[in-house]
Amino acid sequence: MIMPFHRSSLVALVVTLTLAACGGDNGVTVTEINSVAVSPGTATLVSLGATQQLFALASAAGTLAPDATFTWSSSDASVASVSATGLVTALANGTTTVTASVTGATATGSATITVAQAAAAITLTIADETITPGATTQVMATVVDAGGSNLSAPDLTWSSSDPTIATVDNTGLVTGVAEGQVVVTASQDGASGTVGAGVLRPDLVIVDDQTLGGTVAVGTMSVAAGVIVTLTEDVVIDASGPVTIAGTVTGDCVALEINGQDAITVSGTLADDGTVTATGQGTVAGTPNIKVAFAGTYDKATQTLQGTYSMDTESVISPGHPAVYNVDVTGGSEVERITRDVP
Repeated sequence: MIMPFHRSSLVALVVTLTLAACGGDNGVTVTEINSVAVSPGTATLVSLGATQQLFALASAAGTLAPDATFTWSSSDASVASVSATGLVTALANGTTTVTASVTGATATGSATITVAQAAAAITLTIADETITPGATTQVMATVVDAGGSNLSAPDLTWSSSDPTIATVDNTGLVTGVAEGQVVVTASQDGASGTVGAGVLRPDLVIVDDQTLGGTVAVGTMSVAAGVIVTLTEDVVIDASGPVTIAGTVTGDCVALEINGQDAITVSGTLADDGTVTATGQGTVAGTPNIKVAFAGTYDKATQTLQGTYSMDTESVISPGHPAVYNVDVTGGSEVERITRDVP
């Protein structure tokens, strides 16, 4: 017997057939899922706290299962954590494997996550801003990533703006070479930091008897009263600051040259039987057998001293000044001022 076929029944049948064809989930059951793909398959995070979203797709024999649910896990949660939605967060340098597992199935997929901090900012500080030639000072570096976290083991490249003044090694140790100023730079991953360093001549303070020879480059120099300094050879004292000699500088037929850029004051005795040349400003006093020679010639047009002459007694140094050259000569209790017009 043929039953009546209503329109509503036809609609219901079509819907049922459509669902059967699609299977609701492409006809794939959870237990049939045999493949899980995680994207991206690899990722590198360059700062702590940085995140990476991972996505997972499940399938069975090439047919996607879009309604599959996943459980996420990290093989090393100290390196990176992963949320229930696949959001990875960097915690420490290292590598971890993040796995997506289908709930109710054995298939899994994974991604390799590497955390490798990169330098984003470098700040340098220096223990001593000024050192002397041969002395050292340490530069310390603070290196942070884009998130502001410190790099525990930065790999910095160090350089000096002028290695003839100061050098720097691969640990940030600066060594003074010669007088001057340098800029020390540390760089990594495109970031860099700088700090200044100065190299000054050492001050020479002589408080005990000693010998000198050759060129003596100093910041300042002082010889205490009662101290005897014996010159073993010709000596040039090149000072960037004042030179004060209250003691005795002696030598057998040797030459002593004093170049003081600030002031020269000699109240003691110079070079027993030698020649003393002084350039700078100040006063030099010697015993009658001491010849004090001043280098330079006198330019009449500019009235500046650029010549050479010598006196056997106390003299006032004023080379390079636009005036006649005055010499104070002390004889007994009398003081005579002589004007020298050196040709």
